[in-house]
Amino acid sequence: MIFTVPLAMWHRFLVTALVFFWATNSLAALKESGFSIYVSPDGSDDADGRAPQPGSNSKVGPVRTLERAQSLVREARVLGLPSTQSGVNVFLRGGRYTLERPVIFRSEDSGSTDAPITYRSYPGELARIEGGTYLNGWHLGQDGVWSTKYPLSLWPAGCPQQLIVGGERRYRPRLPVAGTLEIDSIPREAPPLNDRFIATEGGQPLSIKNLTDTEIVIFDAWTASRLRPTSYNPSSKLLGLSGKFAGHGVHRDMAPGLPYLIENYRDRPLPEGSWQCDAGQLEISYRPAKNEAFAATDVIVPRLSKLIVIEGSNTQRVHDLHFENLYFSTTAWRLPNDGWAAMQAEVGLPGAIEVQNANSIKFRSFALVHTGATGIRIRENCFDVEISQGEMRDLGGTGIAIGSEQRRPALGTPWSGGESSSSPTHDVKVSDNLIASVGRIHFAAVGVWIGQADHVVVERNEIRDLYYSGISVGWTWEYGPSLSHDNRIVANVVSDFGQGVLSDLGGIYTLGRQANSLVEGNFVLGGKARKYGGHGLYADAGTSGFTFRNNVVMNVSHAGIHIHHGTDLLFEQNYLLDYGEAGVRCTRPSRGSSVVFKNNLLRSERAPPFYGVCKDPSYAFQNNLIISTDGGPLSSVLPTNMQDTIDRIRAHAGRISTTRLTANMRDAPSIVP
Repeated sequence: MIFTVPLAMWHRFLVTALVFFWATNSLAALKESGFSIYVSPDGSDDADGRAPQPGSNSKVGPVRTLERAQSLVREARVLGLPSTQSGVNVFLRGGRYTLERPVIFRSEDSGSTDAPITYRSYPGELARIEGGTYLNGWHLGQDGVWSTKYPLSLWPAGCPQQLIVGGERRYRPRLPVAGTLEIDSIPREAPPLNDRFIATEGGQPLSIKNLTDTEIVIFDAWTASRLRPTSYNPSSKLLGLSGKFAGHGVHRDMAPGLPYLIENYRDRPLPEGSWQCDAGQLEISYRPAKNEAFAATDVIVPRLSKLIVIEGSNTQRVHDLHFENLYFSTTAWRLPNDGWAAMQAEVGLPGAIEVQNANSIKFRSFALVHTGATGIRIRENCFDVEISQGEMRDLGGTGIAIGSEQRRPALGTPWSGGESSSSPTHDVKVSDNLIASVGRIHFAAVGVWIGQADHVVVERNEIRDLYYSGISVGWTWEYGPSLSHDNRIVANVVSDFGQGVLSDLGGIYTLGRQANSLVEGNFVLGGKARKYGGHGLYADAGTSGFTFRNNVVMNVSHAGIHIHHGTDLLFEQNYLLDYGEAGVRCTRPSRGSSVVFKNNLLRSERAPPFYGVCKDPSYAFQNNLIISTDGGPLSSVLPTNMQDTIDRIRAHAGRISTTRLTANMRDAPSIVP
């Protein structure tokens, strides 16, 4: 029997065969080389993304946007590409990628264990992913001030609040230029309104022009409320504020004597190295610093609050997604109309990079600079997350925030019955990062914050130049249930923290119950509080389950080790040198008798070895070496064996990688009030 086949059917058969042949051969090739998509600032989203440079055909070459690269990766995976033995590489050619909106990665953007999806700079080049807008059209006035108009479409809510000039953050004028003012008194009202105060005689502004653009920062022990003035009466010196001041747990209300400063103050000529915005004229002005070569082509206003969002759900997670050798830059933060009055450690701020409901996420060999708020925020329901070899500098808020911000068990959740939750974050590793110039807008930010999370490792990082604590672990006060346990803070260097801005802080700060946790081999130096509590190692209320071993603390304004109260704690072979209040401070009796200090070295000319209730039976001291002055100066030389040990701890602690992506970047300008 002879069958005849219509021509159209033959055509479909031939096409199917060719597609099958192409796919089969492509899959075989991908097993060897993987699948690559190319992106370039000069590319076209009409191109196929399969070549690193444009070809003779306009359809061949790199795409222009990360969103188009995302869609091509999704299409390839739907087709069964790449092979499970290879993976997808999205190569970004060198240059600037100015985002119109945050790039959001969802479950369909996931890879697999054997075939992760990796976004990385093209070999030998550096891709910069930015959330700002370059300002052009600058002109120089006779007064030495440069000015330009800004597009209202980009900032419809009014003036932008940050400016980056020549790769450095610039600030608006302040009153006073140095130091702070003080609250004179609070109007007598019950209950306290916390939204007004009377300025100190001789320290009040003559007037406040354009109130909507001016900001008042009020400092308490561990908070810094940022509010807008709503009214000012020069006669009574009464200053009204938007929103509510947030104090700390000891006194929550405004009080006389609290320091404050006024930012974006207008009643004087624009100082050198500062800028201002006039919302009515849609104009930004900048006066360069002395001897500054003003680069009119390199002025950026941050616009987006986030750059990368990795956001799955409880049922559809994002996973196996990697980012390598990328330079993230420039995010915005805008003060809400009712102000910002955060609790301790500025929790709740958005991250330039945010991750939630995700696992097997890695950020390696990257830079993240000039943020308006937090750098990286690892939120609820994340695990197997790695942040390594990063260079994070000039951060408006905290460097890296990990875990839930929930402070206590929620009613009806399993957490109230023990160490469980429906959305825990665990197995996060933060290693070999530089985190510098933290809290440039939000003063009470920290270098690394760990909330409700377990099996977090913070290892061999360098954290420097910040106004509050360096590393903060735990988020539950007292001895109640906690999701924090099995955390390790190992071999980090924390320096130049506090800087006399806030109080009640530590180079490494722990809080609440955290079973099987360790603080070991860290080098902490140069901590200074404004009034009290500038400690090296600080075990705050209810800390339990920690071993503190082989840490070095040098040159802190208060205690080398401060324990508020706790239980199941061992402080062993720590080296406490040049402390200003005490080697060990015990503020309250602890629970039971399981707080042990063993084989520690205490040495300082400035203060006694112990302070507080350290003689309480809840504290035990065994074989500690105290080198005292005995009425005379201490020798500058430690016993050889001890100095050798300290030198070994210092040599092992801190970042291993050399600074590469931000090698030419200075630490952010000091803004110590």
